[in-house]
Amino acid sequence: MGVPIAVYLDVHPRDAEWPELVSQLSNQPLLETLVTVREEDYRRANISGTDFDFAEVGLDFDRTE
Repeated sequence: MGVPIAVYLDVHPRDAEWPELVSQLSNQPLLETLVTVREEDYRRANISGTDFDFAEVGLDFDRTE
């Protein structure tokens, strides 16, 4: 179809398979993926950037809700 698509992936706590899914999705040229993951799970995944290109977007909460 040639239409750009955005995919949002909200990683469940302790899910260890999400890096593989993101790696497979990254092979699709018109697909952009946004992933939200707990910092603990992100660190556990040990992503080096060699499997796919990514950029971190950190969230800092500075006000009590």
